[in-house]
Amino acid sequence: GARQGAVKRRELTAVADELVGWKRRSPRISAITREVLSKTDPLQTSEARHGSTPSTPAHGGELARRNSLGLSPVRHGHASHPPSPVHEGARPRGSSDARCSSVDFKELLSIMRLIFDQDDEERLEKEREIVRDVRFSREEVREFRSLFHQASFDVEKRLTLAELEKLVARVMPVTRGIQQELRSLTKRVAGVGEEEALDFGSFLAVMWNLVDQNWHNINEATETLLAAGAKAQRAREDGGVPRR
Repeated sequence: GARQGAVKRRELTAVADELVGWKRRSPRISAITREVLSKTDPLQTSEARHGSTPSTPAHGGELARRNSLGLSPVRHGHASHPPSPVHEGARPRGSSDARCSSVDFKELLSIMRLIFDQDDEERLEKEREIVRDVRFSREEVREFRSLFHQASFDVEKRLTLAELEKLVARVMPVTRGIQQELRSLTKRVAGVGEEEALDFGSFLAVMWNLVDQNWHNINEATETLLAAGAKAQRAREDGGVPRR
């Protein structure tokens, strides 16, 4: 029988999808969740829980856990690095025992951490690629990042469409028509729907499209907005004393 307080693996996908999807609001999260759950061997997570597998700090520990679970390696550009076999003689993935087993709460937390870590790594890699692709200067990227963090009230630092519209409204009137245009452009550029939110990479891609086509003559107003954001950032760095 299942352990007391455990979750059957066939129920775990729905639990993880709902929990992580609500927290992250990321289109990729369901796919990441399915990948992690399909390649997680409960026997190995149980060994780790009972101290059979040594844990290592920071990225080394996460890499070891990811390799032990058979997850896809993190891709950097077009190259990939195959995982090292950290568990020799481990049970083959896909065994009937692994598929029918259940996981307890501590194992569930470990799986959730893997999902979050993989989502973070993919998001940061996407952000680096976007920074390379757009033609903003390093200083402009820094100013847009400051502006993004000022506008986002989400603990995960993601910008909702409503927050993006408020940001644009600081430099130009946002009529119903402009609102619909902005939402359509955001969906086309970043693949973000009504109930989702922009990470910084997606936000930067949207801003590049707006500036590149001088959308509704936004460029001059954007320069003013970035200057104000940079001034506010310097004031915070100086301990709240604005510079003149």
